[in-house]
Amino acid sequence: MENLQRLREIRSLKKNLADPANAEAIVKHLREIDEVASMAKAGFSLQSVSLDQWNANGRNFVKPIRIGIVSNFMCGEIENYLRFNLTRECICPEFYLGDFDQYIFELMNENSELQQFNPALTVCLLDEHVVTDRLSDEWFIDEMEAKLTEVSTSLCELFSRYASRSSSVLVLNTIPLAALTYQGIIDYRSKARLSRAWREFNNQLLDLAAAHKNIVVLDTELFQQNSSVKLRDVRMASYAKMYMDETLLAEIAAEIRKVVQSIVGKTKKCLVLDCDNTLWGGVIGDDGLEGIVLGDSPEGEAFVAFHRAIKRLAKQGVILAINSKNDKVNTDKVFDSHPDSVLRQDDFVTQSVNWDPKHENLKTIAAQINIGTDHLVFVDDSEFECNLVKGMLPEVHVINLAGEASEFVEALLAGGWFNTLELTSEDFQRASQYKSQVAREDFRAAYDSYEDYLRELEISVELFVPDEIALPRIAQLTQRTNQFNLTTWRLSESEVQVMMADHNWLVLGIRAADRFGDNGIVGAMFIQRSQQADGSLAFIVKNVLLSCRVFSRGIETSALREVLLLAREEGASKVYGEYIPSAKNGKFEHFFETHGFEAVDKNTNDTTTYVHPLRDLPEAVSWIAIKSHTTETENVYA
Repeated sequence: MENLQRLREIRSLKKNLADPANAEAIVKHLREIDEVASMAKAGFSLQSVSLDQWNANGRNFVKPIRIGIVSNFMCGEIENYLRFNLTRECICPEFYLGDFDQYIFELMNENSELQQFNPALTVCLLDEHVVTDRLSDEWFIDEMEAKLTEVSTSLCELFSRYASRSSSVLVLNTIPLAALTYQGIIDYRSKARLSRAWREFNNQLLDLAAAHKNIVVLDTELFQQNSSVKLRDVRMASYAKMYMDETLLAEIAAEIRKVVQSIVGKTKKCLVLDCDNTLWGGVIGDDGLEGIVLGDSPEGEAFVAFHRAIKRLAKQGVILAINSKNDKVNTDKVFDSHPDSVLRQDDFVTQSVNWDPKHENLKTIAAQINIGTDHLVFVDDSEFECNLVKGMLPEVHVINLAGEASEFVEALLAGGWFNTLELTSEDFQRASQYKSQVAREDFRAAYDSYEDYLRELEISVELFVPDEIALPRIAQLTQRTNQFNLTTWRLSESEVQVMMADHNWLVLGIRAADRFGDNGIVGAMFIQRSQQADGSLAFIVKNVLLSCRVFSRGIETSALREVLLLAREEGASKVYGEYIPSAKNGKFEHFFETHGFEAVDKNTNDTTTYVHPLRDLPEAVSWIAIKSHTTETENVYA
């Protein structure tokens, strides 16, 4: 189907979003649009569709996010590219677009419309006019160097101030030096000085990402490596103050989509790989170990490069799995014995090597490691298999390696499906933790009684007050946990940090281990101390999160019981709990009720409030050894 026909279908389907099939069809069409102008048109056509329309009849089809956009030039078209990129991943953006060249006022003034809008993500796009507009008509290199230093200082101060007082993630761009500005200098010694000074200017912006956890800096120079992307259309720049071409805005929007996915918990977790003609050339069952293409030739080296890219992802916490129609004895030979295979058996958490339908294998893989199929990325060379998975499991992102092996690495990495705001120590341990999860499942098969299995698992739990080392992981849990996330709060590190510094809040981490190893930080609890109208103290459990790796082991019961005990110790009269339903957390709807709480209120935003009178507490979980360190002076994480 051509892009034009897809656009017509989208315009027709959006008229009746009460039918969930129409919403799903729109997303499918968006994912097939592959031309920049059509992307903008698709985004524009969906601007009138509200969150309520997408989520009609009580379904949770899309996740909302508020995005503020400010700039020193006219960049309104980026709204359409962002709406296109986000809607195709089932995210519904609401935008605030600042006026032309009002970025300083919007970011600095605490009462500006931007700050009243309270975005989860703030985008500030700048181009070289933030510098060149301050130069004299007859400027030369000395004046340019001085002005770059002056502007760098003022911009870094502006962005730092905004980041320090806002919980919004601030996305900035390095500022491209236009070729015409460079060409206006005619001696090469001065040209070199200009390039060096401009790079140093951008380095100062890039340093902001290290100084502030809620600042992301996009390297614009990398986007321009795409031959189809240009910095600007000189006519639109002259007549309309549009200093970035639409091709560049489209690239920036695609990168911002990756940031947003991390914020709203839609980052992918597991890379599932086919084998034949994907990890090597040829068919191992027919060609044998010596006959497959892997190393020892230009094409073979391309497959080796693909292995290395996959291995780098695994080292950063991406779970690897195999899904291949094959005899396992054959694929094992490659991973065990082929001298040029970078990937080995130990790199894969699980393997489904059989002759079953691949979409069924994907369900099995997700169940084995206890994640949703929407957290899978599936890679295969077969167009038939890819289309079958798209049809049966549309939530799985599918990469069809239809080109040359030399193009595989770009096809794998370009989408940024595994991108996150910051890697934590837990990410580097994830593969071993999920391997332990598979071992636990094998161990469980030996027991008729689930309780006997849990007793033999030798579970230990620590409840602790996080420090700066644990902070990134606690924030990451709020962003990436979808099932056991009772209110689906998505918190940045700075927001968690503010809570941790406030005596009225108690932020607790949950760490777990068992006979198969350390699971690391697997959960968090956010508790507010509240003074009641009668003067008594109450605890309000605002959110509880638990990683899918440790469901159904009683860990949440042990942790909640410790909070109830702490509330008693501090003299609280009651403990309240809150639950907000989402598309993923329905299986924990009755969490509070099963632990002795009673529902007392349900308000207009679907928040159900529960109360525990602190009389009869849940029984201690007999198979869990728990250590509770719930004061700031007793932090066991370090």
